[in-house]
Amino acid sequence: MSASLKSLLLVAALVISAVALPRPPVLGGEDAKEKQFPYQVSIQTEGSHFCGGSILNERYILTAAHCMYGATDDEELAASLLVRAGSLDRSEGGDLLKVKRVVVHDDNAYFKNDVALLELDEPLKFSDHIQPIEMSKDEVLSGAEVIVSGWGLANNSVHPTHLQWTTLKALSRTECSQFLSEATYKLDNMICLAHKDEQGVCTGDSGGAGVYNGKLVGVASFVVNSCNSSSPNGYARVSIHYDWINYKQFYFKALIDRIGLLIEKSIEKKIFSELRFATNDSRIYSTFNYQVIKMIVITWKGDLVLSLIVLGILCSNCRFTYGKVNTVSKIINGGEAHMVDYPWVVSVRVDNIHACVGSIVTEQHVITAGHCVQYVKSIPIDLDRVSVRVGSTNQYSGGKVLDVSSIVIHSECENFLHDMAILKLSESLEFGPKINKIEVAERDSEVESGTPVIVAGWGLNANGTHSAKLQYLNMTAISNEECDEQVNYGYESILCLQHPLEQGICRGDYGAGIVAENKLIGVASFSFGSCGSQFPDISSRISYYSDWINAWLP
Repeated sequence: MSASLKSLLLVAALVISAVALPRPPVLGGEDAKEKQFPYQVSIQTEGSHFCGGSILNERYILTAAHCMYGATDDEELAASLLVRAGSLDRSEGGDLLKVKRVVVHDDNAYFKNDVALLELDEPLKFSDHIQPIEMSKDEVLSGAEVIVSGWGLANNSVHPTHLQWTTLKALSRTECSQFLSEATYKLDNMICLAHKDEQGVCTGDSGGAGVYNGKLVGVASFVVNSCNSSSPNGYARVSIHYDWINYKQFYFKALIDRIGLLIEKSIEKKIFSELRFATNDSRIYSTFNYQVIKMIVITWKGDLVLSLIVLGILCSNCRFTYGKVNTVSKIINGGEAHMVDYPWVVSVRVDNIHACVGSIVTEQHVITAGHCVQYVKSIPIDLDRVSVRVGSTNQYSGGKVLDVSSIVIHSECENFLHDMAILKLSESLEFGPKINKIEVAERDSEVESGTPVIVAGWGLNANGTHSAKLQYLNMTAISNEECDEQVNYGYESILCLQHPLEQGICRGDYGAGIVAENKLIGVASFSFGSCGSQFPDISSRISYYSDWINAWLP
């Protein structure tokens, strides 16, 4: 173990002793049987077990934040770790894998968000002895019997070589508050598990699984008073951290080779000398602003999802990149549209270059995606850079170009969530056959899975160039549950759209209206990976934002 890691351990021990916090945590357990806990792993350093973990998929292990000393993206820490999977014996057998990356919850003081992810250097090979466990989204009711496992201290105060397990009983929040102060601990984020004297989890069990009805409900976090006491054990509640866990591991395994090689070259302006673009360099530069290009580098360590999405936008403009980036990037393989059929569709322009699509909703208002006109969060780019072309299927000519007098971005628009903006035009539109508004879906309107929808835009064509003429495409709405199963992105505020391979929305289509039965039901936000992939495209659900929209419209 490096000197710095030893210091971290020593400091952690001193702090816990000094302030009498709960100690990290199977007493009174029994030997586990073969194949009983195929999701359980031993996390080790310098050949010694120190924490447990649970297999989420072939690339990621879930453990406790305090096991990682609260350090995210510490390369030295990651390099010092090994994970043993597929063995009941912590010292031998199974597969021993290196750790590539550590991601710890930022707010983990007093064990309130005591979760961390380990990304493995190579994927696990699943077998009867190595299997992932499904995370639970449900609450654990008081009295539920939760199975826990680990290699923590036994009754004789030694770490067992063989995996141990036992069953503990979940307490209600009120029952838990008798042992833990709500002023110090965030009880909503925890599960308290009751046990008999000289039973329960102890040092070395930290990070291990708490399982109920075959699903992962908790991560071993701490014990109250001592391992031998009758006080409950604290577990991080998986259902509370479900979105964070998915967010942090989001499709990284599918795109890791592309990311690593491209990021490696993305240092300052050198990125433009390493890539050839379908359109000229200055156009990409002026459209996205240099900050977006830098964002790939800046957000790589701190914000995985945003980095992947921005990288997808960038790559969709490349004819050639280093590594394994393949772009199948118009609305991809759509049909040419006529303005009289889509009179609400406008080209949202930045520096008089098409950037996104928008939808006319009143004589003076256009709805588009927040990220299209966003500087940071809810702060828009300068007004004098934004304009709108209306009444033309040609993004370069025809119709009329109007300035924008104000931009309102949703106050929580960040990382492509709540990706909504309303533009107010400098003058009112005169409606006619080629310029007209579209009705906005009501608050209580529902979009059933299988609903046919239509979207129109000027996004990239299959040959990697921007379509001059407006294109349209028929797609299908799917339920949030289906979307969650496919891409772990089942937020209530989004609307997922299924499409055939090598079809779908792409860069230049974002902000476009998603229309069903002549009503605006969504706003195109982003695509997973390369455009036209097998994954659904994501839009913001209009009905979710009905109150927000109505507050800004006359």
